[in-house]
Amino acid sequence: MLYDSTFSECTSLIMRLRENDLLAWNQFVELFAPLVFHWCNECKLQSCDAADVMQDVFAKAARSIHKFQSHQNGSLRGWLWTITQNQIKDFWRKQNHAANAAGGTEANFRMAQVADNINDEPTTEFETSRLLHRALEQIEADFQPQT
Repeated sequence: MLYDSTFSECTSLIMRLRENDLLAWNQFVELFAPLVFHWCNECKLQSCDAADVMQDVFAKAARSIHKFQSHQNGSLRGWLWTITQNQIKDFWRKQNHAANAAGGTEANFRMAQVADNINDEPTTEFETSRLLHRALEQIEADFQPQT
């Protein structure tokens, strides 16, 4: 039952995002920004670079939300990971072109470290818990305290 409710909420959020609902976009960013930032940090980006990449991720998501099809592409989280992965690789490519050091670069090594795919489920209990708590905080005002 919880899954059906979560799936329904996710579908509703996607529909609102496609309608360019500002509140939906704020909710989406609030929910997923810490996860995208975490992924960027896991790929060894410095905090300031991770923030830039994260901004690019959400800009790309806004431009392509109309293409998202959960039955074809998997989960919203998986789709967002794919965008994040591509933006991280683009970041390292740009770094590689900016610094043409002899004998290879740190950027090539780091770009190779970006996973080609990710399991569609949260990777740790901590990650699952954080995502769940952020989602619950967002809908808390819609329910009575005893609920």
